[in-house]
Amino acid sequence: MQTHNGNAVVTSSTIYPTIEVLDKHSARLQPLMLTVDFPGILPWDVIDQHRGIPLHISISMEEKYQSLLKPALHATAIDSLSDGAPSVHSSADDVCIVFLRIPGPEQDVPISFLPLPPSFETNNSAHWAHLCDKIENWLVSSVHTSSSQWTWGRDMFWLAFVASNPCFPGGAWHKWNPSISLQGEFIEEWLEKSSIGVDVAGSMDLHDYIWMLFSKEAALFYPQPLLPA
Repeated sequence: MQTHNGNAVVTSSTIYPTIEVLDKHSARLQPLMLTVDFPGILPWDVIDQHRGIPLHISISMEEKYQSLLKPALHATAIDSLSDGAPSVHSSADDVCIVFLRIPGPEQDVPISFLPLPPSFETNNSAHWAHLCDKIENWLVSSVHTSSSQWTWGRDMFWLAFVASNPCFPGGAWHKWNPSISLQGEFIEEWLEKSSIGVDVAGSMDLHDYIWMLFSKEAALFYPQPLLPA
């Protein structure tokens, strides 16, 4: 919906995040990834090249939720999600991705396994195995199991685990901490399709496919480049 506020045009929309049930007494909201498209072309003479074009993004919710939920808003240009540095100039087709996390009262802990080292090779299973160990150690030693970071970290763990053990659940693979459950969209799909001989990655190389998913998942809590430029 578009409205006018003075000289500004305001676009608004009501969104309902997915609710994750924790137990019979509590639940939490899943993170959202929004995209903001900017169709049209601007002439340079209308752009403030020092400030850019300011956008005012706000999140509002009913008063009864305000003491329980503290939305955290992060925005990055879509081209800054690549391994290289963000572009200074964007094309007319660029999209801004807005990452909205709605944590509960818990505080996020620093993510010790990101960014990745410059030597990290996305097609190297041994590098993924080392990353998997780092994610596991971070999860079990630093993150509360009822926090949204735990769910996110668990999903990141399984992506790294499968990248380092591509034959799982067949073949040889290292044991993991039992507190990390076999849950999450990726690992559940992986186990289901593996059991009937279906290739989850389709025509893509497995490591390329996992790196694509890993980059998207990482951006929910770490909206910076994963590898240094």
